[in-house]
Amino acid sequence: MRNLTVVATPDTEALMRVFRSAFMEKTATWSVLVEVVENRDRAYDLVEGSDDAYVMTPRYEDVLFDEVDFPSVPSEITQGCDMLARSGPDFVGMSLLGKTTIQEIEDELMPIYDAKVVIFGTNSLALDCAYHAARAGVSEIILLDSSKERALNNVEAFMDMFAKMRTKAVDTDQATFGHLSIKRAYEYADIKFAVFDKAVRLTSCADIVINATPHHALSVSFLSRLELSQNQIVCDLYDYDNLGPLVSLSSLASSDCVKAQNVYKRWGTSSAETLTDLMRDGL
Repeated sequence: MRNLTVVATPDTEALMRVFRSAFMEKTATWSVLVEVVENRDRAYDLVEGSDDAYVMTPRYEDVLFDEVDFPSVPSEITQGCDMLARSGPDFVGMSLLGKTTIQEIEDELMPIYDAKVVIFGTNSLALDCAYHAARAGVSEIILLDSSKERALNNVEAFMDMFAKMRTKAVDTDQATFGHLSIKRAYEYADIKFAVFDKAVRLTSCADIVINATPHHALSVSFLSRLELSQNQIVCDLYDYDNLGPLVSLSSLASSDCVKAQNVYKRWGTSSAETLTDLMRDGL
């Protein structure tokens, strides 16, 4: 039996338990414990343990990235990891939540190539969603933050790593219709940033709106002026019970809503499959 620790924060505990249930339904070879932490230091303490793997709540993906020895391409581009797996004395790191978010949107509703996407946040989860949206062939991505300086720094670093990896990574066009190679995705998608309070119209005009930011960090004035439409797709990755501000606005507008619980179930299943493959390959 191998040991996996799933690290949650109070605002993601319910969703991380959805992840755990889906993971355990897929494999019986792992013991999975959910640990709730109040701060970054406690997250670091847990990762210093002796478990075989760790899955991290979105807010502290940088904690896992600090520990990784061999990051995946998306993790290197976004400077974040949501899963670490021990390989001898080293850790292999990867990011799967952003990918499963885009997969769930496409599988539940429709392919998103040529869509315009707005993502709340410029953290590593938001950047992971942006990366996989670009790989899915979207034409425009706007990342929103309350701080212009932070948005500038995070998006510039993301684009620099995206540019670097497009020439380094061994990659081909995707088999899925509309999906692109890293190189083509970098060249095709128009990726930019804005501050929340100046992006009300941009968000109202987007085809897809994804929240990758804790609710307490969202701009109240922005949300109070935001109007959505029935033609939009909404996904809030912090909304367990579908009562958060973004999902409430989408309900009023009769927008299509991809539930966070469905994304986390898919993430749990995908993580179990990934760790099973790694074990089979000699992890």
